[in-house]
Amino acid sequence: MPSLCASEGCGNSMTRASKQSPWASTRDRDAEREEKIEALLDAAAAAFSENGYHRTSLGSIADRLGITKPTLYYYCSGKEDLMMKVSSRGLDRILSDVGADIHSSGLDQLRAMLRRMVEWVATDSGKTTVLLNDSDLSEPNSTEVVRRKRAIDRQIRTLLAKGVADHSIAPCDVRLSALMLASAISGIARWYKSGSDLSATALSEIFVNQLTMGLKPRE
Repeated sequence: MPSLCASEGCGNSMTRASKQSPWASTRDRDAEREEKIEALLDAAAAAFSENGYHRTSLGSIADRLGITKPTLYYYCSGKEDLMMKVSSRGLDRILSDVGADIHSSGLDQLRAMLRRMVEWVATDSGKTTVLLNDSDLSEPNSTEVVRRKRAIDRQIRTLLAKGVADHSIAPCDVRLSALMLASAISGIARWYKSGSDLSATALSEIFVNQLTMGLKPRE
């Protein structure tokens, strides 16, 4: 089952705490708490991406942030909770801007969504989520991740159907086309290296152009 299709940027390595780190502050404000949570999710995603989910310990994540494990537990209930927060953040963002331009064609909306998917899969959060097996999580967390992936699959199908209806996409098997697109994008997690000469943005443009070229109606 493709990792992004259950028919189906997000994180940089933090090797040490800095003076600018939100964790160094003693203020207690809502905005600062959000900064700390973002820093925690970025550190967790980087650790999961580098070492794998099972080989990553909460202690190693705490070390990246320069905090203690008890402090870490103030923001999460455990490693699986962190994994869920990392995954949910990215999967929700993929769907967040769908339909923002209701006047654009189905193909244009699909391309915008696919670009978000590619850029996310190229991050630590995306790579970790794609390579994670549903069985690695306990219920109901595994069910929730699958639910989000299926929502993405449904949205791809919806935009494909919209494109066929408005003639921006040639008639096609919507289910198989959605499966093809999600599978191709999921594969990026296995070979793309962050920090390479090809940025995630450039990768998304190239990848999406190639993936959607065959969807256009023939002249």
